[in-house]
Parts: sequence; structure tokens; C-alpha cells
Amino acid sequence: MFEEHINLLKEKIRMNSIDSNESIILRVILESNIPQSIKVYFRAQVKDIIRREKENLIYSDKLPFSNQDVITLQNQIDLLLFHNYKFSKDDFFSTLDQGINFSLNYLVRPQWTLKEFLFQKSQFLTSNEIEDYFHFCADFSYYGSILKQFFETKEDSYQLSIEELQSLLKKIDLEVLSEHSSIELAKVFTPLFKLISYTSNEKIEEVKIPTKAAILFFEDKGMTSFASRLSSEKQNGLNLITLPILATILERVKTGNNEFIALPELFKENEEPKFEFTSSKLPEPIKPEAIQQDPDVEIDLQNEVEKKLEIYPTTQPLMPMFTLQEKQQIIYQIFDGNENECDSFIVDILDATDLENATEIINIYFDENKLDEDSQTAQNFIKTLKERYLLLRSV
Repeated sequence: MFEEHINLLKEKIRMNSIDSNESIILRVILESNIPQSIKVYFRAQVKDIIRREKENLIYSDKLPFSNQDVITLQNQIDLLLFHNYKFSKDDFFSTLDQGINFSLNYLVRPQWTLKEFLFQKSQFLTSNEIEDYFHFCADFSYYGSILKQFFETKEDSYQLSIEELQSLLKKIDLEVLSEHSSIELAKVFTPLFKLISYTSNEKIEEVKIPTKAAILFFEDKGMTSFASRLSSEKQNGLNLITLPILATILERVKTGNNEFIALPELFKENEEPKFEFTSSKLPEPIKPEAIQQDPDVEIDLQNEVEKKLEIYPTTQPLMPMFTLQEKQQIIYQIFDGNENECDSFIVDILDATDLENATEIINIYFDENKLDEDSQTAQNFIKTLKERYLLLRSV
């Protein structure tokens, strides 16, 4: 589905990243002016490739691979390999096709897509496997957060079944999202509008999508009252819908106030609302009936490609940000010795949407972990991260 819009996305992403080059490295893809969900998909693909490559390596027990200095250096090498992974033109477009199709399906029918995606190889999943899969998902982060909390209540050997996942996803959306206002519910659907706005000059509050997509979205979440009302509106001629119109309809269904009109100004920041969860909200899964949805529902989306697009060059890899000694100090003083968490944090900062977003990620991490931002190590770490972020954006 989304055939016409997929072509528009592919063309603009091509011009803003690989252009006419025969190859492109991941770092340049992450620096490019392309949708965040596509960047996340490329990033997750490379992480998965590196993980599988390392699993296939044969380690001699005579070599000190468990030595902390060796581990630290290996993680630093892995980060360099990660950012400099090279996609050939064919690999790039193959991954791009997968990323666009996955993103569109996930944004319209997240529950159905997660069920199909997570259980494509097995009928049971561990906590680590689910975490790996969620690296591909840029939006609706509350799914991953609450599933992580759910696993924390279980034994280490616990494995999630496909029936349990379906039950959990339904309960998460019905019991958690139902507590939020019509404006917040409409904003949950913002990522699709944002992706579509990438191929046009429209502001997020002006973007129109087929009403059918909104119907599928709320059907997927089990919110049938919203889906039924949207179906009626579509039958009455509302074939395209904006975020303000969607919020207006949702509010009228929730409250019965047919005079309510959502103002476009409410959606200008186009941020996904932040959801907070407590363990008391975690439902114990039960076996639900199988979800019956047609994966091939066709939706036509029409937008125009911009005539002039900025092209990002394929530059040479940058030098590491930290010396081995500096990296060790950062890992042990800030990340409690967790090298993987440190590397993941650095990648998240360099992949932030803007400097304000990068600063917010830093502040949240330091606040949640009660870390001292005024320590010399922390100050140098934050300063270097921001300098590298600005440098990457100036390429």
C-alpha cells in the first residue's frame, strides 16, 4: 500500500542522502535530511548486522577477550564500524524499501505490524529479543516501555507468546490511551502526518491523509467507537482528514459536544505526548481471539516532491571523540561501568532531531540517574558530545 507516496518518499530520500553516489556510509545517512523513522530503521539494520557478525566469530580461549581494556577497545571499534558501515547503492535502496514499508504499516496499524514483525521467526520471545526488535521502531515508544516493565515482573527465563503479546497490546491501548484527551489521542497519530509532510511544503497541522488510514489506526487499537464515527464521516464525503479535524471528531465522540472545534495551533509542535506508566497498569495477559485484519488494505496518498532539495555529501569518517582513558572514565563515572549503555547513549545524542532535543536527552538521563552534571568528567563529556553534534550538522 501507499504505492504513490512510497515513490515520492524514495525519490526525496535518495536526493537528500545517496544521490548519484555508488555507496553511502551509515553516518552520512544519520546526518541527512531524511525522516527519523527511516534513520532508525537503517541504524537498527546495521546494529543487527554487527551483532550477527560477532556471533559468527570464533574466539580463542588463549586470547584475553574478557580483559576490560580489550572489551573497552572492542566496543570503541564496534562504534566506529557501526557509523562507517557502507551500503552499496543496491543495499541502500533495498533497505530503504523495507524501512518505508515497515514505517507506513507500523504508523497505521501498530498492533498488527508488531505481531507480524516480532514473531516472524519464533512463537516465543525473550526480553532481549523484543528489545532488539524495538530498535527498528522510532515511534509509539510507550509500547516498548511498558513491555520492558512487564518483563521486569517475570522470571529471567520467561518468554512471551504471540497470544500474550496481542492481549497486552490491546490492553495497553484500551486502558492507557483511554485516559487521555482527544487532542492527545490525535497527537498519537502525529508520526504518520509528519512522515507525509516530508514530501510536501505543508505544515503538520495542514497535512491531509485519507480518512481510511485513521479508521484503520483506531480499529487496530480496538477503539471501535472512534473507528465507526470516522467511517460514517467518510461515507458522508470526508475522504481526507487533518489533525485538527481528527481531534474535533474524537472529542465529539468522547463528550457528545458537537460544537467543539480543535484549533490548528494546538498541533504546531507536533510532538508525541509523553506517557507515564506504573507497574499497577501492567495487565496480566490472557489469550485473546486472533486479530483478523487484511494486511493488504490499499491507501492512496498524494503529495508533491519539492523541486529543489539539499544534497548531503559522502564525507570521510571522523576521528573518535574520546581517548581510551577518557572513554573508561566516562563509562565508570557516568554509566556505572555499562559500556553498551554508554555507546547507545552517544548514538542517541548524535541522532537527535536538533540540539535542543539532544540537550533534553542528556538532561533527562542525568536527572533520572541522579548524576552530577558539574563534575569535570560530565562537563567534558557533554561539551564534546554537543561539539560533535554541531560538527556533524555542519557537514
